[in-house]
Amino acid sequence: MNLNAQKVSRRPRTRSRLLLVSLAAAAALSGQLVATAPAAFADGPKPSAQDQRNQDKGKDDHKKKAVQFPHGLRQFTSDNTFTVPAGVTTVFVQAWGAGGGGGGGGGASATAPGGAGGGGGAGGFTWCVLNVRPLADYGVDIGDGGSAGGGGAGGATTTAGGSGNPGGTTTVVATATNTTLATATGGGGGGGGAGGTTTSGAGGPGGAGGNGSCTTSSVNRAGGAGTPGGIGTTVGQGGTPADGIVALPPRAAEGGDGGEGGARANQGGSVGQTGGAGYVVIWW
Repeated sequence: MNLNAQKVSRRPRTRSRLLLVSLAAAAALSGQLVATAPAAFADGPKPSAQDQRNQDKGKDDHKKKAVQFPHGLRQFTSDNTFTVPAGVTTVFVQAWGAGGGGGGGGGASATAPGGAGGGGGAGGFTWCVLNVRPLADYGVDIGDGGSAGGGGAGGATTTAGGSGNPGGTTTVVATATNTTLATATGGGGGGGGAGGTTTSGAGGPGGAGGNGSCTTSSVNRAGGAGTPGGIGTTVGQGGTPADGIVALPPRAAEGGDGGEGGARANQGGSVGQTGGAGYVVIWW
């Protein structure tokens, strides 16, 4: 066995390892070397007092410029236009769709109560980061809350309550290109309760929650579904929307509760509750 040959073959690897270690150490210490450079050259030429003052002033000016950028937040409860402030190229958006309306209650017969309406679903939610153009306009369209279902008639011939309507979709649109960037759909409407006959009327089903989407990476959450109605006064509850970075205005994006079914002989059912409107927050 040629031991010398083995030793020679290892030297390049050893040197390579040493070189890599040296480069890694140099990279790790680069910030320190830059920071300590004036001390390393303490015996060399020194700047004049005026030069030093100019350098210090330049550093101060740079620091001042580095923090001079705008911050702000806008909330939208109705259709409007967002104009991007000067210097802003990225914004955060959170959008909620509108809640669906609650279903109406069914009417009672002479011997049996009507079913209560189901609750509407909550609007969907999206949270994303959008690249924007300074001073450009972006349309913010807020979804309207879904209207509620009417109550059914009571008496000898009962009728079911009406179904609630779905909530409207909330969008953020680039005006220049008419491109939809963020979307939060509305929740579904709750179903109407059935009228009572010789037996109690069945409660209406709850509406499904809406969804969210965005053209960029995003966090999307479905709105809470409404609960089904029971018999008589046991109404379905509207769905609850996802939480965001700020507190929602009262009832925003919530599903409407269902209406009561007729509880007394021949009593008509009551109307459901309208869903809450959508909502948008933009901050930068």
